[in-house]
Order: sequence, then structure tokens, then C-alpha cells
Amino acid sequence: MRVSSYLLKAAALTAALLFLTQAVGCEMPTYTLYDPGEPSETLTAFFEAVNSCQEDDINDLLYNGSWKNETETPLSAGDTALENALAESRSFEIIDKKYDPTDSRRVSITVSLTTMDIKLFEQKLTDDVEA
Repeated sequence: MRVSSYLLKAAALTAALLFLTQAVGCEMPTYTLYDPGEPSETLTAFFEAVNSCQEDDINDLLYNGSWKNETETPLSAGDTALENALAESRSFEIIDKKYDPTDSRRVSITVSLTTMDIKLFEQKLTDDVEA
């Protein structure tokens, strides 16, 4: 029974993270989260750790993977300010969660995700520079 519970939670969290990655349009790799608790609570803890850049907390939740906050080149002051604004703009809420008792590998978590629209920011920046 523990194996099916583990598979259920791992599948749910992988699916939710994949969905969120696609929803924000970034090209992040897909990660599998694992925690023996409730999948929605684990997803919440993961996003809170990402938004607060708590690398150790993030890695504690990952299964067979690692997360690094480092970039290949140091960020400029402007890039750091933009990264901080993006992190502060992100919020999410778990709207619904469904577990299929007949299929231990199928879970549905509906999430409302809010984040700064980087394309609108880029357009506004371009317009301001051109003006």
C-alpha cells in the first residue's frame, strides 16, 4: 500500500509541476517532488521555497534531482531587481484536488497561478527606452 501511495503522490506532484512550468511559459526542467505527506501541501512548500530562494528546502523536496539558484554569470543589479520582482509577483492557490481511488497513479490538482507577465514588461521597457 505504501508503494501505491508513493506513486500517487509522485505522479501528482510531477504532473502539477509540469503544468505550472507550461503555464508560466518558462523553459524550466521538470522535477519530481517527493514527500510522504499530502501532495498539495508538498507542492505549496516547494513553491514557497522557490519564491524565497531556499535552495536546501527545495532540494529536500526533490526526488532524484537537485536545484541550484546559481547562474553561470553574475547578475547585474538590474537583473537582480527583475528577478526579485518576478519572485515577489508569483503567487498560487490550490483550487481543487481530486484523487481517483481506483487508480493510485492518477491525481488532479487545479492551481491558480499569478505571475508578472514578462512579455508585457519587456514591451513597456522597450517603449520607454524608445521614447
